[in-house]
Amino acid sequence: MTVQEMVDELGASLGNRTDLAEARFVQWLNWAQYDLCGFHQKRLFPPIRFHELERQEVIQTLVDAGTCDAAGGARTIQFQSGVAQAAVDYYNEMVVEITGYDGTAPSGLVGQKRLIVDYAGSVGDYIATLSEDWDVNPDASTEYEIYQKVYDLATHLGLN
Repeated sequence: MTVQEMVDELGASLGNRTDLAEARFVQWLNWAQYDLCGFHQKRLFPPIRFHELERQEVIQTLVDAGTCDAAGGARTIQFQSGVAQAAVDYYNEMVVEITGYDGTAPSGLVGQKRLIVDYAGSVGDYIATLSEDWDVNPDASTEYEIYQKVYDLATHLGLN
């Protein structure tokens, strides 16, 4: 089945949401995760029902994770040395998400996501510049994850 055939059949079934909760729909989601992303590391999601699809089905590929080396600025983050890539622009157009904190996290820190627009990946300087300011700036206790691609099935189907 081609991607277009999958999208057409799924789109034609939108009127009957109970059909989408069956195993066939779960197979489509698995196919999308493995074949559309095609990367060696995947963030897998449990099967979901269609009524939750518009808000929750996003397929992401984890590239790196670590703890910040130092405090970031309003629009920057410094990745962990020894983990981050030492190649200029390596993380450009990827997404960084604050996933945790060593200790009690400041309110509003965890869960923030930003698009990386520039990465200075020289040795000793693992600083990414972001598309917009942080609501709460990360510091040296901030844990992060970097994602390669984001595939939002609902947006692809025109549901958003």
